[in-house]
Amino acid sequence: MPMTAQKVVAFRLTDAAAKRLMSKIADNSANVIFTEHAVKQMKKRKITRTQVIDCLKKGRIVESPFLDRYGMWKVTVERYSCGETIGCGVAIDNSRIRNIVITAFRASRS
Repeated sequence: MPMTAQKVVAFRLTDAAAKRLMSKIADNSANVIFTEHAVKQMKKRKITRTQVIDCLKKGRIVESPFLDRYGMWKVTVERYSCGETIGCGVAIDNSRIRNIVITAFRASRS
């Protein structure tokens, strides 16, 4: 039987599914990778790794997941922690079971 091209449909990752996945991955902090940029921004803004991991585990998604050109889902998440709102940009690398923190920032409370 001849092979025919099949249409591949990419599914959108919902906010709820992204939050569950990101939180589950962050349960083991060894699965959280920090880019050089993120480390510099965290140092400059006095944000700890613990605060970022807490943000990944319990934060609220403020920018819905979108698929980047490398096939990773990117989200922006925020969490009120220690009297201030911490935010981070994260790539969810589901193929390697890890969260890649791209940047971290102090968000204004709305």
